[in-house]
Amino acid sequence: MYRKNTEKCSSYCTPCPESRYESEYDNKCCCECDCYCECDCYEKKKCCYCCEDKHDHDDHDERQKREKECKLSYGGMLNNAARTIEFSANLEQVIALPIPTPSFRINFNAGPSSLLIRKSGVYEIIYKIDAIPSASGTLTAAVRVNGNDTVTQSNPVTAGVATTIFGTAIVYLSRGDVVDLAVTSDTALTLTQIGGINSILTIKQLSCEEDDELLID
Repeated sequence: MYRKNTEKCSSYCTPCPESRYESEYDNKCCCECDCYCECDCYEKKKCCYCCEDKHDHDDHDERQKREKECKLSYGGMLNNAARTIEFSANLEQVIALPIPTPSFRINFNAGPSSLLIRKSGVYEIIYKIDAIPSASGTLTAAVRVNGNDTVTQSNPVTAGVATTIFGTAIVYLSRGDVVDLAVTSDTALTLTQIGGINSILTIKQLSCEEDDELLID
């Protein structure tokens, strides 16, 4: 809020003319201390709030504007159909996640399954894969950013025994980044997934970057 200058003219003010009506002085207002300032009037033809506080008010308005514009992004993709996935030893394979979750400012790409980040910031990533392997070995799930393994989780698995690979991480993502989910097995095997949500990847933004612009579709 502006403060009325009731003591003396600040360095932002100069002595007031005889008339105090701002309409006569090119939007310059008179304060109660017989000064006028380059500021908006509290009410036309009445005493204005002085300039020394206008900057604070402007900063507050700008912060409020940024906070209002900073709408956090979120999105994800999943599979809920029964299926089998064949793996060769040590060959990374992108996991198909054909169903998009509700999203905002994150674009879903059906093939190959991926998410496009449209707003830079810090994000929380959560992923999970449920499956039954046909052979024993080690499965490694990786959240990839632009094709590079960024978050990984390895689980030993036993033939015929259901396993869950679950992971979460907080990472910085830039607008234009493409995120997907891949799995590698150290031995050749088949993963069997039953119906229901058996694979999922979600991304939720935790903070906004100042002065960042949306990526144009």
